[in-house]
Amino acid sequence: MKSLMLEGIRFHQSLIRTHYFRAIFVLAVAAFAALFIGFYKLVFSAIDDALAVQSSFFVERVRLNVEMGYQRVYRETSSLLVNRAVVRYLSAANSHKARQRVNDFISWWLQEVDNPAYAALTYLDSSGQVIALYPAQKYVDDPAGASREQNAVTAMQATEGATNSASMASMVNRSWAELAPPKKADAYTLVVADSILLLRTIRPILARRSGTTLGFLAVDLHFAHIFGAVTETDRKLLVSQRASGAIIFDGLVEEHRQKDIAAIYPTLGRTLLKPERTESLKVEFRHENADYSAYAVDLEDPAWTLTALVDKTSYIGGASSTGLVLIVTALLFVAIAGTSIIVLSRRVEERTEKLVAARDRLEEELHAAHELQMGLMPRQAPSIAGLDIAGKCQPAAQVGGDFFQYFELEGKRLIIAMADVTGHGMRAAVPTMVFSGLLTNQISYSHTVEDLFLQLNRSLLTTLEKRTFICFALGEMDLDSNLIRLANSGCPCPYFYCARDNTLEEVTTGALPLGLRRDPDYPVQELAMASGDRIIVCSDGIIEASDADGELFGFERVADLLKMGCERGLGAQELIDSVFAAVGSHSSDVEQEDDQTMVVLSLTH
Repeated sequence: MKSLMLEGIRFHQSLIRTHYFRAIFVLAVAAFAALFIGFYKLVFSAIDDALAVQSSFFVERVRLNVEMGYQRVYRETSSLLVNRAVVRYLSAANSHKARQRVNDFISWWLQEVDNPAYAALTYLDSSGQVIALYPAQKYVDDPAGASREQNAVTAMQATEGATNSASMASMVNRSWAELAPPKKADAYTLVVADSILLLRTIRPILARRSGTTLGFLAVDLHFAHIFGAVTETDRKLLVSQRASGAIIFDGLVEEHRQKDIAAIYPTLGRTLLKPERTESLKVEFRHENADYSAYAVDLEDPAWTLTALVDKTSYIGGASSTGLVLIVTALLFVAIAGTSIIVLSRRVEERTEKLVAARDRLEEELHAAHELQMGLMPRQAPSIAGLDIAGKCQPAAQVGGDFFQYFELEGKRLIIAMADVTGHGMRAAVPTMVFSGLLTNQISYSHTVEDLFLQLNRSLLTTLEKRTFICFALGEMDLDSNLIRLANSGCPCPYFYCARDNTLEEVTTGALPLGLRRDPDYPVQELAMASGDRIIVCSDGIIEASDADGELFGFERVADLLKMGCERGLGAQELIDSVFAAVGSHSSDVEQEDDQTMVVLSLTH
């Protein structure tokens, strides 16, 4: 009986152990299944992260190409918007003489600009109708002229090659007939004959005083020269307008251009068009029975969004649809799967740590570079009896391409100087520091303003990259005679306020930027200053500051502010502060896009 009781106890204990074993086994299987599901999701998350990192490298390369290429085009073509001959031609009803002046100007401009990105230039009237079209090659003018009503295309001299200037003119002209006339600034891609892909940017031409739209300038660019390669393994490039969401280029389907991104890719479009979001983001969406991973980055100038699209089918295949089967069968290989996940996770963590460390180092270096660059500019103006001098530089980023400086020289001479290097950020900051050293050195050896500009230009031609040049304005004042000699290479025209006549005029002397051509002419204009007169020099970052609607601050506002401040008798620093305050109020809803610099010299006695 006792033995039976003992056996019964052992049985119950064994039964309890069996139940515990089953429960433990069920829990273990459930745990393994849960772990596998977790690891399974982590694998695809890691794959998405890896794709996003690779896409970020792809987008970053395209971004650099666009910033360098587009900004150069933007600067080069800015003169085509404000040229007096162009403005007069657009304002005139139909003037053959004005048209001839435009032809001569465009011919000169095309010879001066050495940029293979250009395909064609088109001027349109205020209704969007073509009035003049110039392929980006030397042309022969039509002696008979062309009228707006005819929408005639200027004849060009044909050159040998697969696509000569005449055929390009014909192809571009046909494209205008197939598209709606422009009503505002725009950008889109188009394919002309022989599968030539062009990027077309449209900018309005405004009347200087009234600000009304006189017409438009359309610049057709060879797409590859601006963007470079737009396909990399399984990645395709998508370019869209940041504000409107209009598609500029779609590497998946070219016919999507000018369509609404939210209509073509709803999930992606809604995310990109959110008013408050990060400048770079990752989006997963489904389109036409395929899963896509998208990595998007915003550009500041131009205001576009670059998106890398990756079809994940080649990476994950049908794994997601067979996940449940894999969960059951993969329990046998859980150790191998776990090891693979750990290795992959460690690699992701290591790369993330390296990226974080690199970011921290970059921030420290940028801060140090900011302090160094600010040290290039004077902390206070020279104290000279009878003169009131002030200057201010406000970079768009931690470092920038603008700077100003004063130099007190022997023979009672004073020099004020301002420079604006192409580009923004570190790409512009390094040439700025180089130029500051060259300027300080050359001033000591140059006896005239003309000689100084020539020496600086020769030095920069051998120092700067081909796509980098420097806009530079300088005034040399004789403190005994109060005569000032002004020279300008690419900066906005300096302003001269005459207190006696109460007038503010632009000093229109100018030349090509430094480092652009060998041995150009640098004309100098001499002005006699009297008590109350002022010389004002500013960079284009002030004039081109825009608000949330894209409206520029403009030449007219700058001139009105300066004249008003001079009439009120504001000091040099007060005048600068009033202009910067007005520009800041105008652009309060948007980030500063370009460096802003102003220098004022006032004769007080």
